[in-house]
Amino acid sequence: MQNESLSGKMMQLEDSSRDLAAESEVEKLEQRLGLKPVTTPVDATQTVSVTDGTAVAGTPVAPGATQGEAEKALDDLEKRLNSGN
Repeated sequence: MQNESLSGKMMQLEDSSRDLAAESEVEKLEQRLGLKPVTTPVDATQTVSVTDGTAVAGTPVAPGATQGEAEKALDDLEKRLNSGN
């Protein structure tokens, strides 16, 4: 029973980590597209990434990316996140 509880907690931590990574990627994409102003973090925070061996950063989007390129990058990110579930 204790082992199941530990496994459950590990899975919750991994899910939380994926959620934070996805939110961060969406925020970066919004900033690149000019949908959200660039914010400067007030104090440093520690981040933890759990990956399945693929790159965490995903498909890079150039600063002058078109909406189609941004949508493709977002679709790729969503596919990667959904394949992890």
